[in-house]
Amino acid sequence: MDQLFGFLPIILMQAVFAVPAALLARRLDASPTLWAILALIPIIGLFFMYYVGYRVVATVLDRLNELAARDASG
Repeated sequence: MDQLFGFLPIILMQAVFAVPAALLARRLDASPTLWAILALIPIIGLFFMYYVGYRVVATVLDRLNELAARDASG
C-alpha cells in the first residue's frame, strides 16, 4: 500500500498532462485516447511529452512552410 502512495504524486502530475495531450492529439489528427493513455503512464509519459512537443513544433513549421510557399507562388 505504501508503494501505491509513493506513485500517487507522479500519477497526479501525469494526469495534468493527459488532458492537454488529448486536446493536442485532436488538432494533430492523432488518437486522443491513445495520447491520454500514453501521457498517464508514469515513466513513459515523460518521454511521450517530449514527443508531443517535437510533433507540435514540426507541425507548426510544416504549416508555416506551406504558407510561405503559397505566398511565394502567388
